[in-house]
Amino acid sequence: MKIYLTIQIVYGIITYDQNTLNQFTYQYSGGNSCHSPQQRIQKFYFSDTFARPTKKFFFKLIYLTWLVQKSIQRSDQDSYNILQHQGMLLINRLWYYCIDCVEESISNRIQIGNVCQCKTGYSEYEVKEQICGKCHAKCLTCFQPADGSENQYCLTCIPGQNRVVSDTFKCDCEVNYSDFGGILEVCAVCHYTCGNCIGVEATNCSQCSETSNRELTPLGECLCKQSYFDDNTENITCQKCHHSCLICASSTEKDTCLECPSSRTAQSSGSFFECFCTDSNTFDDGFSLQCQQCDQSCKTCFGPLSSNCLTCDTNYRQLELSFCVCPINYYDIGQLECAECHYSCHRCFDNNAESCIMCSFDLNLRVLKGNICKCVDGYYEEVGIAQCQKCAYKCETCNIQPDKCLSCPLNSIRKLDPIKGCYCPEEYFDKENEITCLSKININQRMSFQMQNLLIINKIF
Repeated sequence: MKIYLTIQIVYGIITYDQNTLNQFTYQYSGGNSCHSPQQRIQKFYFSDTFARPTKKFFFKLIYLTWLVQKSIQRSDQDSYNILQHQGMLLINRLWYYCIDCVEESISNRIQIGNVCQCKTGYSEYEVKEQICGKCHAKCLTCFQPADGSENQYCLTCIPGQNRVVSDTFKCDCEVNYSDFGGILEVCAVCHYTCGNCIGVEATNCSQCSETSNRELTPLGECLCKQSYFDDNTENITCQKCHHSCLICASSTEKDTCLECPSSRTAQSSGSFFECFCTDSNTFDDGFSLQCQQCDQSCKTCFGPLSSNCLTCDTNYRQLELSFCVCPINYYDIGQLECAECHYSCHRCFDNNAESCIMCSFDLNLRVLKGNICKCVDGYYEEVGIAQCQKCAYKCETCNIQPDKCLSCPLNSIRKLDPIKGCYCPEEYFDKENEITCLSKININQRMSFQMQNLLIINKIF
């Protein structure tokens, strides 16, 4: 329909068909009292006052009309689409260029510049008409006139009525105000505890404010929720008790609790008290009502992690840098139980010799190679004993027994034999606890030299 009307209007303007123009002028003008299209086009050429659209604009209109005529001949949908998008813009530019408006008392319009727009409290109908429609009685401005439905279509509310525009474009009473079911034009203030109400008493609440920390009772009261209190300053918002209190005595202090939650115990027999964590393996996180559970490895703690331990169950664990770990030579098998490592390991993850993660050099003379704690050079492992045993002086390394050499000391002149071990060659001899073999020749020469010296001394004396 819009395309058809636009075609007729454009055609009427270009051909100066007055009957066509008269037929559609008011339907498109919204009741504006303007020059006829002929007069407007003349004004575009001859009047500085009305010469807003240019010659270029006029020729665009001629070209568009030519397209329309072609599209009618060919039933070309593309031309219709062009006309719908471009033609409406061009025609609206002509039609809303106004000199004066229909009388305000009839049209509810006022002229601003070259436009006749709806005055405050009125709005255009969905399909524009000469007369603007009145907004809903609660609206100052609206985007659609009242239509008798529950919709109000408000953009702004009347000042002084204590109303705000809601998400559904209604002018509803502000929080803590009410029009008592629509009987008041100006919203009246409720009792300070109410979000909305049907009267001014504390028991006349019909709704509580979502942000007030209150809840509606069957008696029509908005009372503070559990763990909140009314500070008696006519403040709609309830204040939070100390986080450890289930109910408190109108104070945020920790020692003003009247009732404790299930995980806490009162530490005083007076009217007001402090609520401490009941179980030793729970902790106060500083903001939660209930006490929080420690990690299972901790006996007491200051946080939920295994690295937050304060004390440990010494039957199973020992404290090490805020961790409760298994004692030396033990590993964790879960459920707070520890099992013994292989005797060679200082720390481990299982009970065999290949599961070591730490060795003790100072105590056991062992070093970690892979996941095995091996004896250092010069020592050997005796089965079942954690501390490595020293090899015989003849051996650099040994196995099982001190004289079962695997290698001989460097520069010791010893030779390795599977049976003899590290022995001295024939021209050398072994002296107890001497690593290096001693030469027999050197000994003989020394003895001969000593004998000669003795002979010389005897001759002299």
